[in-house]
Amino acid sequence: MSQYSSRIHIKVTEPSVWEKFKDVDDAEFGLAGLTEEGCTSFVLDDWFCVEDELHGIVSALAETLGKDGIIIADTTNINVDPYAYIVYSAGYGVHDKYHNNSEYCFETNISDLIECLSYRNHFAFNAKELNILKRNGIERVKEGRKFVFKKLLENEGLEEEIFLTETRFEGRTQRIETVKKGDSVKLAHDTSDKTYKNKVEVLSEAGSLGLLDDKSAEIMAPIIDAGEKEYTVVIQNVIPQSIRAPRCQTAVVSVHIQFKVEPLEDEEEDKPKNNTSTKTVGGSDDVAFSYGQIDDIGTGFYEGIWNGKEFVIPKDATIAVSANGKTVNVKVQAKKKMKEIAQKFETPLCGNEAAETFYDPASAVNGNLEMNGIGEYQQYLYEVSDDAEQLNIEQIGHRVKLFAKVVSLLSEEAVLAKIIDAAPKKKNGTLYAKRVTQVASLFCMEKDASMYVLCAVAKDDSTLVMEIRTIVTSDLEKAESDVITEYNLFR
Repeated sequence: MSQYSSRIHIKVTEPSVWEKFKDVDDAEFGLAGLTEEGCTSFVLDDWFCVEDELHGIVSALAETLGKDGIIIADTTNINVDPYAYIVYSAGYGVHDKYHNNSEYCFETNISDLIECLSYRNHFAFNAKELNILKRNGIERVKEGRKFVFKKLLENEGLEEEIFLTETRFEGRTQRIETVKKGDSVKLAHDTSDKTYKNKVEVLSEAGSLGLLDDKSAEIMAPIIDAGEKEYTVVIQNVIPQSIRAPRCQTAVVSVHIQFKVEPLEDEEEDKPKNNTSTKTVGGSDDVAFSYGQIDDIGTGFYEGIWNGKEFVIPKDATIAVSANGKTVNVKVQAKKKMKEIAQKFETPLCGNEAAETFYDPASAVNGNLEMNGIGEYQQYLYEVSDDAEQLNIEQIGHRVKLFAKVVSLLSEEAVLAKIIDAAPKKKNGTLYAKRVTQVASLFCMEKDASMYVLCAVAKDDSTLVMEIRTIVTSDLEKAESDVITEYNLFR
């Protein structure tokens, strides 16, 4: 006799989200009442639900929840060999996985989302879904050759209110007299004092107001040096020395530091567009290019790229490019790899049916990757499942030719300047050595879950090498987005 053991965990961004279930609660979990309790998680681990019912329940819950939370659920028949049927959602559709010989349901605690999500990579999320996870305090990070999920450190671990130190020295007492609550201030890492490694000053327009405490300075000093994260600093409270009791010799100043939270893609789309008209590959103005538009590109766009035998790509060369006042030597090394790509895709490029099947990567990472390997390799080796979307001849031709078009643009200084602008840079404007920037992906994935990506590799602070790399499963996150979407090289 079959006996099922089922579990579910629903995590929302804030307690008020539960009100969505006030009039829609087909599962009869009583979710709307959780708003008053102030909790952000609902966990049920003594439940009984067969596979079809589980998928239906999660689908209904996900439709109501939308992008305001995540759901993971699973069920297993405890009278048969261990297996797990997992259903999950993170704002963009419902995905399921069926795993034989899995102890997942018995070795994990459903109340611990981090533990469940990290268990043998049963969960695959695309870039949009990872954004939803971040909104719920969870991030995916790479450890060695595998991915794990960790609790997102809220606001980099800083206290909500940070009190400044040494406010009575170096004329700071007088400056603080002119400061008001809500004033914007700046941070500066003073590296001149070799005995005080993480000395971070808080500066108003008049000058220094004090220092961050040791714990806060230890967090902020490397962030200031890297210059990659956006944040604001405002005066939270201020009590000048002049209004304190005579026995008090120092002013009291506190600040609040807030890091920028990246908006969801939909939020970006809702923002008013600027007045700058930009020409995209589709031929219309003010439309951000995406790979979903590839099939609509006219054949004339690719004229001269494919001559029927090979791609017509400019020779490899080194080009000195001026970008933001800095000169960067860009070495283009793509010709050899493009010949390899031309040979691999020659059949579909000529309009003939290919013996090998190619898949859409977005469909593959969106829950259609199956583990392929044993032991420790089970953590990071995958292959594309048959459920992933297969590409037809026309789609393959469009995508390969578009990739070749991007590579052909590497001979243009204006395009290279955009790529340099997108690459991570130090505070002084020079490149970070060894940093890799994804420029464009060839969105055709093979069965072994590999694909080609055009990368900009910083060899030193003034040298950038453009090369095509084969991305495998262990680096799959590099294929989940494309710089072209943001830095449209065709403008």
